[in-house]
Amino acid sequence: MVITDHGDITGTIATFLQAAGKKPGDVFAAGFDISGNGVTAIQGGWLQLVIDQQQYLQGYFGVLQICLSKMYKFGGLNINTAAGFVNKSNVDALAPLITKQVR
Repeated sequence: MVITDHGDITGTIATFLQAAGKKPGDVFAAGFDISGNGVTAIQGGWLQLVIDQQQYLQGYFGVLQICLSKMYKFGGLNINTAAGFVNKSNVDALAPLITKQVR
């Protein structure tokens, strides 16, 4: 099992596994922060699971927090934007959103 951190590293897992002489599926690979190359790695069988950071929500909620704090004196929001998972079963449906950096 290999677990990586950061979308760019997670997405290049195929390069590392190929250099080690492995084939798709020989090693269970998982990571954080889905990216376009992560989609390709999942579709190719090199990467089995990625926690989705949902970049759009991270940016949106930051701006929303500033507005709510300024207008209504609200305290900090605590919203988990890493609750999504991407794997072989849903990667094709999510790929367009991932490449647009919504997911």
